[in-house]
Amino acid sequence: MIGRLFGRLMRGVHAGEHKLVWNQTEVRSPETIVVSSPAFTDGNQIPKEFAGIGVGNNQSPPLIWENLPNEAVELVLVVEDPDAPLPATSIHLIATGIPPQLREVRAGVFNPESQPIPFCMGKGVLGRRRYDGPTPPPGHGPHRYFFRLFALGRALSKDRVFDRKILLKELNGAVLARGRLIGIYERD
Repeated sequence: MIGRLFGRLMRGVHAGEHKLVWNQTEVRSPETIVVSSPAFTDGNQIPKEFAGIGVGNNQSPPLIWENLPNEAVELVLVVEDPDAPLPATSIHLIATGIPPQLREVRAGVFNPESQPIPFCMGKGVLGRRRYDGPTPPPGHGPHRYFFRLFALGRALSKDRVFDRKILLKELNGAVLARGRLIGIYERD
C-alpha cells in the first residue's frame, strides 16, 4: 500500500537518460556490438524470473553478443535504470574482466548465490556486488533497464572494485565499441 502510494506520487520523477553511463563523454565510441537475449527482445518486457528480490527470482538473464572488434582485450557490462525516482541512475550490475573470447553468458551467471562469479563485480544498488534485478516502485510506471556492453582496448585493474564514478574514469579513452539491449519492467 505505502509502496504503491510512493510510486504514484513519484511517477513523474526520473534520474533521466542523460545520466546513463552510456551517454557520458568518457565512453563515446561506435555502436557496433549487437547485444541480445533469448529471454526477451529489445524494447520488450523482461520476464518476472529476472526481476529482483521480492518480485522475481533475481536471476541475471542470459545474454549473447556479437560483432566485437578484433582488438578488444576486455568487456565490461553495465545494467542501469534511468527511470528510477533518484538523483542518479540505479546501477543494477557492473561486471568487468569479461574476456572478449566469451560470446554469451547463461542465466544466473552474475548471481553469487548460485555459483562463484567468474568476473570482477563492481558496486551497484546499495553497494552490492552482484546482479540486482528490476524492482521498480509499484505504480511508478514502466522502467527501462539498459544492458550495455563495452569492448575495451586495454584491461582494467582486477584489484579495484568499481562504482559508477571510478568506472567512468577508467573507461575514458579505452572503449573501442559498444552495444546495448533494453528491457522493460513495470509493477502495478
